[in-house]
Amino acid sequence: NNVPYVAYQKNAARANVYKYNGSSWVKVGNGNFSAGITEDISMDIDNNNIPYIAYRDYANSSRATVMKYDGGNSWITVGTAGFSMGAIQYASLAINNSGTPYIAFQDNANSDKVTVMKFDGTSWVDVGVTGFSVSEAEYISLAIDNNDIPYVGFQDVRSPNCGNCAYKATVMKFDGNTWIDVGNAEFSNGNAMFISLAINDNGIPYVAYKDGWPNGDKATVMKFDGNTWMSVGNPAFSPYQVERTTLAINNSGVP
Repeated sequence: NNVPYVAYQKNAARANVYKYNGSSWVKVGNGNFSAGITEDISMDIDNNNIPYIAYRDYANSSRATVMKYDGGNSWITVGTAGFSMGAIQYASLAINNSGTPYIAFQDNANSDKVTVMKFDGTSWVDVGVTGFSVSEAEYISLAIDNNDIPYVGFQDVRSPNCGNCAYKATVMKFDGNTWIDVGNAEFSNGNAMFISLAINDNGIPYVAYKDGWPNGDKATVMKFDGNTWMSVGNPAFSPYQVERTTLAINNSGVP
C-alpha cells in the first residue's frame, strides 16, 4: 500500500521498526523488541503487509534470528531464535510470493561462504547445500524473482593476495537443485562493495555497488541481459565516493 517502513538498532543496539502514517513516523509494535544487540538488520514485507526482520543476534551467539510483527503490539520469533549453525554476518532477508521468508548470510560455520535458508512453516531449512559459494563472500544481498527463484549477489573473495585484481561481484541463483552462476562469476570491472541486488518484473537482475579500484569508490549499477553483465548508464556515475549503496526498482522498471 506504499507505506514506507524502516528498521534500525536503537537503545543498547536493540531492534526497532517505524512506519510513516502520512504525517509522522510511528512505532510498529513495541520498541527495543529484540532480546539483545542486533547487527546487519534486513527487512521485508510479505503480501499481507506483515513486516519481517532478520539480523545477527548477539543474544544467541551472533547467529541468525528472524522476527515478524503480530499485528498488535508484539514482534514474535519466526521458528527458533539463533537457528543458523554458527555465527553469521551480512544477513539479507527476502519473502517470496507465497509468503515464505528466506535469509542469506555469510556462514562462519562454513568458511565464511554463502548459505541460504528458508522457513518451511515449522523450522528453518537449507536451500541447497550450505556454504555454496566458491570462496568467502561479503556484502551479501538476496532477492527473489516473480517465479520464486532466489538469487544472491555478493563480493567474491576468491582471489586473495592478488594486488589490484580486487574482489569482484558475483550473482548466483538456485535452479531447484543447486546454486549456479548468473552469467560470469566475478563480472565487475573491479572491487565491488556494499552490493545490493534487485530483480525487475521481467526477471532481469540488477546490482548496485561501491565500485572500488579502478573506479574511485563511486556508484555503479549493472544488469544481466541474458548473456552478459552490462553497465546501466555510465559506470562510476556518482560525482563522489559512495558508501552503503542500496537499490530498488519501481513499478515502471526504473532502477
